[in-house]
Amino acid sequence: MESAIPYLPRLLLIGATARDAGKTQLACKIIGRMAAQVEVVAVKVTVADAQVGACARGGPGCGVCATLGDGFSIYAEDHAENGGQVPKDTAKMKAAGATRSFWLRASRNQLVPAFESLLDRIGPRPAIVCESTSLRAYWVPGVFLLATRVQCPPKPSAAALAEHADRTVIFDGRSGDFDVADLSFDCDKQRWRLKQDATAIIMAGGRSTRMGRNKALIRVADQTLIERICGEIRPYFREVLISGNLPNGDSLPGTRSIPDRLPNRGPLMGLASTLVRSSHDRNFVRACDIPDMQPDLVARMLREARFADLVVPRSDPDRAEPLFAVYRKSTLPAIEAALETGDGRISAIFNSCKVRWLALDPRHMPENLNTPSDVAAYRRRLSMQTADPAEDAPTIPKRFLP
Repeated sequence: MESAIPYLPRLLLIGATARDAGKTQLACKIIGRMAAQVEVVAVKVTVADAQVGACARGGPGCGVCATLGDGFSIYAEDHAENGGQVPKDTAKMKAAGATRSFWLRASRNQLVPAFESLLDRIGPRPAIVCESTSLRAYWVPGVFLLATRVQCPPKPSAAALAEHADRTVIFDGRSGDFDVADLSFDCDKQRWRLKQDATAIIMAGGRSTRMGRNKALIRVADQTLIERICGEIRPYFREVLISGNLPNGDSLPGTRSIPDRLPNRGPLMGLASTLVRSSHDRNFVRACDIPDMQPDLVARMLREARFADLVVPRSDPDRAEPLFAVYRKSTLPAIEAALETGDGRISAIFNSCKVRWLALDPRHMPENLNTPSDVAAYRRRLSMQTADPAEDAPTIPKRFLP
């Protein structure tokens, strides 16, 4: 499903495993924190199932979706919470700070065109916070939070999507166990970022024989590669480790430098040395010569790692990228066993671990900068992307200007 549906990074989706799981409360909490930093549009989605003649929220006599037929309806909330009355969820979200708030009602077979119509109405720039479980089957959001209620059995539709959640938020009837400080929004790239309960390990200990110099210290776009990668990766992880004896490695903000236990033993030694020092079970490993993050791919690998020892992307059996992959600490015994035999290749552990291979189109495989010509081509692409920054700059509402 992941590779067949579109990615919408500016969408933060809040689903639920059961009724009254605190979705609206969580949405308002997120909107309240983010509204001072970025324009946030709130959306509530209600799906009417024709076969049962009612929506998931409607009870006997509700009737709000009875007139939909096979169509959809978009309601724009004009009022915020006031007067001591119990407001609609859309009003609550607008009161929390959303610049606009919409209620989308749609029959299930019209959900995709209905949401596409709403996206046209919202426009291409704002961050979106949306209450919906059903939409996760049709879009990959920047972040998917799944709210669940203590001791409440999940709905079948939500249970099927639980493996795609970036975080499960447990609601006890009063509040949910979610720290909104883990969220941020990248206005330049228009995407939500969630700090994962995981460690990022940046491999910077190679010999760089084809490059002829330390790859980590090559400058692109006024930064070294290691600075660029660290700045890009920090908002997504609670811990960042740098593997290798990098000059001034400890001076990079928010990182720790971990030297190899024994020098010149290959990438497997670097991996062993950092995994044992990691604070988390799941570890995203990225070579310092892979310049681009691909947050949707990384988030997917972290989710897949719940079911395997390591997750490795590959476009065919002969082209895999084990230095842009997720390793759990359960791989350590296999790593140590391979090192004892003198084999420093990461592929030496594959037969001893449960590997989940993530099939990718060759065009979407992580790109390595192995030679000076690779670096030159990458610099040219970066310069083309920033040739007209005004065209790509995010729209900043007047109320966010100084």
